[in-house]
Amino acid sequence: MVLDGRAIAEIDGVQHELGPNDTTWIPANVPHRFINASASEPMRIFWIYASIDATRTMIATGEERAIDAEHDHQQGAGGVCDHRGCRNHRQAGSEKVFEDGVRQAAPLFLRAKGCYGLSLHQVVETPLVYRLVVKWETLDNHLVDFRNSDDFQAWRRLVGSCFNGAPIVTHSEAVASYG
Repeated sequence: MVLDGRAIAEIDGVQHELGPNDTTWIPANVPHRFINASASEPMRIFWIYASIDATRTMIATGEERAIDAEHDHQQGAGGVCDHRGCRNHRQAGSEKVFEDGVRQAAPLFLRAKGCYGLSLHQVVETPLVYRLVVKWETLDNHLVDFRNSDDFQAWRRLVGSCFNGAPIVTHSEAVASYG
């Protein structure tokens, strides 16, 4: 989804012009790229992979890398960290409402100070439990900047009715990465 600016989506060699809120769906293993259509204005896009284990192959080099490794923002002691918030969802019958609410809220998160990505995961063994993984540059970006914003209130209005009790929120930091 194009969040800001104008883009050219090149999908399997065919170019498509896109603007804000335009979306694409690209099957696995189809060569594609997004090009900023403007030389002076920024372009921001939001994308979701179907699996947390997905990989990307760089066409120019043939290099394959895990998508999770692309946003390793560790920069030494006291530097930028990868903080993630996980939220449980347990209200039976509201799964699609919750998933749609997260989709609608994605731009709220992505425009927040320090947010550099999010993904929603449904627990296979417990289908009523979801984990929303939000990547923040700092803990304060989540707990102070986002939590005190109007966008946080909008987020809670979108999904609040889906929770069976207070969501469980945790923060973690990568201590090792493999593969």
